[in-house]
Amino acid sequence: MVTWYTVFNCVTIGFPRALTVEVTNYEGRGIRSAGLIVAFALTLGALTGCIGGRPTEYLALAVAAGGFGALGFLDDRYGDRTVSGFRGHLTAALRGRFTTGFVKMAGGALIALLCAVILGTPWWFLLNDAVIIALLANALNLLDTRPARASCVAGLLCIPALPLSLFALAAALGWFPIDRQRKMMLGDAGSNALGATCGVLFLVTYQNDYVHMMALAVLMAFHVWTELFSINAFIARRPILDRVDRWIHGTPPSDTGV
Repeated sequence: MVTWYTVFNCVTIGFPRALTVEVTNYEGRGIRSAGLIVAFALTLGALTGCIGGRPTEYLALAVAAGGFGALGFLDDRYGDRTVSGFRGHLTAALRGRFTTGFVKMAGGALIALLCAVILGTPWWFLLNDAVIIALLANALNLLDTRPARASCVAGLLCIPALPLSLFALAAALGWFPIDRQRKMMLGDAGSNALGATCGVLFLVTYQNDYVHMMALAVLMAFHVWTELFSINAFIARRPILDRVDRWIHGTPPSDTGV
């Protein structure tokens, strides 16, 4: 309730414009990127959870949401859109040009590692679990190229972790109609915060090393695939996926979705 109430009030009462970014969406329309609202709501919801039971898990969730949300906002505000993808940011860094995307990657790795430490992950498995958090944060960002897609996926990922994930599910559901109606968009701040939160929830829900290793393999394969192919084009060429995706982001059937 705290999380949903925070999202609702930040949108309806107003959120400082200094903490939002004016961007152009895929339709060529000007829109405010205000995902920091979601990051703030997630962090507040998780910190509220610390007061009750399972303080360790909620602390890790608060660190993930707050840390990745802040890094995402940095990229939203100052990011260079001429460079994208892991390969692009790493290549730029090797040439002495440190982009905000690279800072987000490096900072996200440290925050993800801290979350794994807070959760009590054995030292020999810290890297595996930290990479899961970081890659899931980026995976939601990669999906956030159409309205409401990332918040919808995040909501689905939260369901297996209920009731621990109730605050995150509230944030995803609360943001879904706002995003779908093109009132605001998640941007890196919101999608990274949601993704990192889902990463921590996954680790807490499935406490099995083999499951974690399989999840890491799937996430790595997904990221390699996205470096080579377009998610939007892949969905658009598959009628059922395209129909569902169009409903999610409210695009008329005549749109190709590419």
